[in-house]
Amino acid sequence: MQSLIFDFDGTIINTNNLIIQTLKKVAKDKLNLTLEEEKINEMYGLAIDEQMRMLDPNREDELVDYYFDLYLRKVNSETFLFEGIEELLKELNVRNYSLYILTNNNTKDTTQSLDRLNILNYFEGMITMDDVSNGKPDPEGLQILFNNNNIDKNKALLIGDSPHDIEAGNEFNIKTVLVGWTMFDLEDFKVKPDQIINKPGELLELI
Repeated sequence: MQSLIFDFDGTIINTNNLIIQTLKKVAKDKLNLTLEEEKINEMYGLAIDEQMRMLDPNREDELVDYYFDLYLRKVNSETFLFEGIEELLKELNVRNYSLYILTNNNTKDTTQSLDRLNILNYFEGMITMDDVSNGKPDPEGLQILFNNNNIDKNKALLIGDSPHDIEAGNEFNIKTVLVGWTMFDLEDFKVKPDQIINKPGELLELI
């Protein structure tokens, strides 16, 4: 392998609880809805605008604004790297792998979080929801990333935590790795990953 493409939320940074609580609060405060676990799993990992559209397509912009207002108040204090991620990125850097981010989050929040966690410099580039018309599971972001960076499909690996990551990778015909710290059950996946790792360091054994 030569190029490693990482999802961000739920893969590199533990934003799971903050995202879930924010989704619940938006639904409750704005729509008086109580989100059940099944609905949250259906929404989780999609781009924010798609999530809010699922709640109420007629109030998408209002809900997106409220979501980010809530999320950004707590992102610095309530999100952190998963254990072992920083050590993995350091070792991959030593071994001269090309690292990229592919996320359904926006560019500003992703960049600020990467910088705050002191890992921004490990990545050569990123594709976010701001760069595509359709987020994952649509492979559009992968196509843009590969075109922009001349990445060889045969030497690339996509690492993610959600069904949307794995579906995008499979649709684009590249190898995929599911992280074992995912909040999803394998039953939630329409397609299966090529490999599963339970700790970040196990990725080194696959490449």
